[in-house]
Amino acid sequence: MKKINLLTFFLFLNFASYAQERELETFRDKVYTYVNYDKNNNSEIKSIQLQKDKLLKELEKSFLSFILNEKSHNFDTIKKNAASIGKGIRCTEIRKDYSIKSKEHNIDILVSLNGIYDFGRPEFVSFFIQPFHIENEDYIVYYYKLNGKGKYYIKNLKDNKLLLESEAFSSHRAIANMFQIDENHLLIIEYMDSKGQRAYVLNKSKNNLEQALSFKGKTFIKNTTNYTKSTKLTYEPSRKYLHIAGNENIIDHNNLYKKFIFYDKESQTISYVINNKGELSSAKWINNSFEIDDFYLGNYMHDEPMPMPEPLKTD
Repeated sequence: MKKINLLTFFLFLNFASYAQERELETFRDKVYTYVNYDKNNNSEIKSIQLQKDKLLKELEKSFLSFILNEKSHNFDTIKKNAASIGKGIRCTEIRKDYSIKSKEHNIDILVSLNGIYDFGRPEFVSFFIQPFHIENEDYIVYYYKLNGKGKYYIKNLKDNKLLLESEAFSSHRAIANMFQIDENHLLIIEYMDSKGQRAYVLNKSKNNLEQALSFKGKTFIKNTTNYTKSTKLTYEPSRKYLHIAGNENIIDHNNLYKKFIFYDKESQTISYVINNKGELSSAKWINNSFEIDDFYLGNYMHDEPMPMPEPLKTD
């Protein structure tokens, strides 16, 4: 009986690995088909646009199939399958925090589809897998982007169930950090490239995660795209996001993955730096809410273009 059970177990492992290999290859092929069709069909003709939409939906469906494979977060399995598939698929480990030596709960995964350029951009299409161990729960964030647009998905590893789908604003990893505030709430901090970072709260008391209106205070006027020292804010008694805004010049002077929003689990306090002295604006979690204003990083960071070097003088 034990031999039969062991045989069944190993057959299951091999099948799961093969299934992931097939799903990864399918996603790669769907991306290739979509990108090349778009490249060769720039017309606004309705039939062409409908075909693009159809190919994009097929691509998204194949990515979801990959996500829902129970082994889709395992680096060794993905790397093995990528090597088996070939076709330029590369799998790389990236540390979440380079100041921490240990790899435990400190590794994200980058999967690159080498040879498939992201439309007119100089980089290959890729996607990120970010595992987060929060208290006794494991959440996996999956994020891919195409032509500057992307979505990320949050999965509960224990149930292998998708909990959230959200638009992403990062050219690299989608999530800077994730914390449990209390039994029913998670704090998510997003990367937004040159637009800075933002935080939001998820209510997990229901079957799926839902964004909560857990911030109050001054916020940037809706649909603001360019942030400066004179950008106006307006008071909102309840809002979804805390936004620490930047611009391309600020990011040029700083690390893309620099943390701007901080959270202390012990005191349940969210904060950000407001000046060069390191002083903080902070808010405690009270009655399921943080009372804290949005902020523009250029209020204390250099937000002008980097100066061009002067030409060398010749005699």
